[in-house]
Amino acid sequence: MTLDELFLILGVIMLSSGVVMAFRSSSSGVAFSYIGVSALSHSRYAVFNEEVLVFWAIAAVIVVVIDLVKRGFGNYPNLWKNYIVGGALAGMAVGLVYGSSGVSIGAIAGAVLGGLACRRAGGGSWGAKGFWRVVAAVGLPAVVTMTIVGIGIIGLTQKL
Repeated sequence: MTLDELFLILGVIMLSSGVVMAFRSSSSGVAFSYIGVSALSHSRYAVFNEEVLVFWAIAAVIVVVIDLVKRGFGNYPNLWKNYIVGGALAGMAVGLVYGSSGVSIGAIAGAVLGGLACRRAGGGSWGAKGFWRVVAAVGLPAVVTMTIVGIGIIGLTQKL
């Protein structure tokens, strides 16, 4: 096994873990996803633009810092998180057809639609927190995570 293959395997495992962790903890999903893309960028199996990687590294750091600062202030029910993160994942998958910008737009649209679906399905009272506040708080890490995962998938498929 070569080092490139090791980075490929590590990258795919970390991207997969990032998706799973996005449903549990917002900052760890972002961190795992970026580590996965970073590992893929060190292999010869994926092609990435360096400016895009730097941009998403900054976005990942911002999301992690925001999550650490708000840790004690806002916990949202898992049902809300599952709908919003699941929507972002589905939107990212649809956006893969349109490239990197489609991945970002799809993840954003999916997070909003996931929030609407949760509210429509009777996912509890959004209360004083408000719809947009919940979608922004839960959706931002989900969108960043899913966009990084989508960029990783695009980078892998461009090399084929």
